[in-house]
Amino acid sequence: MSVGQETRDQSAVSEQEIRAAQESLRKVRARGVRWLLDHVADDGKPAAADIRNGYYRMPWVFAVVGEREVAAQVLSWIERNTLTAKGDLREGVPREAFVHRWATYPHSLLAHGAWALERYDTALALVGTMRTTFQDPETGGSFMERPEARTGRQFIFPTAQMGLAALASGQSDVADGAFGWFDRLWAAQPELPDVLYASWGPQGLRTVADQDDDFITKVDFRKPRQAFYNPGISAAFLTRYYMVTRNERAKEIATGILKLSAGGTQDQYNWWESMQICKFGWGSAMAAEIDPEGQHIKNVVRMARWYVESQGEDGSWVPSGFLVPEPNDSHAIEKTTEHTLWVSMMLATLAGATGRGPVAAGR
Repeated sequence: MSVGQETRDQSAVSEQEIRAAQESLRKVRARGVRWLLDHVADDGKPAAADIRNGYYRMPWVFAVVGEREVAAQVLSWIERNTLTAKGDLREGVPREAFVHRWATYPHSLLAHGAWALERYDTALALVGTMRTTFQDPETGGSFMERPEARTGRQFIFPTAQMGLAALASGQSDVADGAFGWFDRLWAAQPELPDVLYASWGPQGLRTVADQDDDFITKVDFRKPRQAFYNPGISAAFLTRYYMVTRNERAKEIATGILKLSAGGTQDQYNWWESMQICKFGWGSAMAAEIDPEGQHIKNVVRMARWYVESQGEDGSWVPSGFLVPEPNDSHAIEKTTEHTLWVSMMLATLAGATGRGPVAAGR
């Protein structure tokens, strides 16, 4: 038996396991969709929209799960009430949670949803604003803060999501910049595979938190309560970037960064303690579509169990209690849209990733 064959056998998942995961995830998705539909008004206004912008992923998830009419209503409400003509968040509630942290995250997720609905004007305006106002022209990373509060910090998950929106909308310059940022960040890591430093700053890789951001700056995969979401979203962007460019370095980084989660503490999966592993299922699913013989399907099936176990009886999810001890409907919408979307993508991968034709290999 060759080394490669041995690896495949060790990571193999039976058809029965895959079918069981699909069946359970379909139920999870249906409950999540029902809960979300119950939190949209007839005019498309999301529940708790007057409190906080937790609805930015709604158009994308509704488009993906086949509720395109609701997606269109919500996006139109957002266009009327949340966005400027140039594709920025309006002052007040739409932007106030994103002045000091994750400034581009709503832009990129709204852009992805708008593109899925073929609202190309909205999607391109949002990506254009990210390009001109929020992407560092030197590093390609997404600035942490809005211009009025900027420190120069740049983090993994906003940069990855910006790159994904750019890929979806064909904005190769933004996507290329985001990939270059990841390439430099990965090459600079000093403590793999135990620790991932998730941010870049004016002096390069940030290994010491000089702001109130230790939790989001350093991810130690040997410990609980870490920002475990970073590998998953990184892999989601990098695998999609590989599909577009066939850049082997993107595939290499995606594989390497997912191994950090795969080899990390089992405390990652203690959903009652932390919800931070959620994006690992998504990233593994995306990686399986370019590497079906890797261990990614095994990790998708493992995460299917996590989603079944972590979903509330009403179909919703809420953030980690140690970060948001008193979640409101806005927080629940934010988390339920996210998890319902990743479950939908995991289901698509389980249905088709291992049966793709030669075009998938690019040879």
